[in-house]
Amino acid sequence: MTDPIRTKSLKTHVTVNEKAEIVKRARSVNMTNSDYIRNIIINYRIPRSIIDAKSLLELIGVNADLARLGKLLLLALDESQENIQLQRYTDDLDKLFEGIRETQQKLKQQVLEFKKAI
Repeated sequence: MTDPIRTKSLKTHVTVNEKAEIVKRARSVNMTNSDYIRNIIINYRIPRSIIDAKSLLELIGVNADLARLGKLLLLALDESQENIQLQRYTDDLDKLFEGIRETQQKLKQQVLEFKKAI
């Protein structure tokens, strides 16, 4: 589906500072000034910034890394039952695993709140 061709224009008067702010905000979300203003006026959701989107992706990546680390710890715990030397670290591994799980839950909650805010 193609966007409609826009042939009409509106003119508005702004101060130098207002124009600078509009340009700054439009650039922060990778939009033209016209697209930014049109989206605000028509009540479209404007992403807060490209940085917010990148941060969200990074949080999701950290969550995936924690999941992989948790799986490695589970393997270590399984091996500890076969290896007497690793058995003395079982309690520490259990605590670490629980910490990873709690951090993962907090990250998931933050990602959900972050998505709502964008």
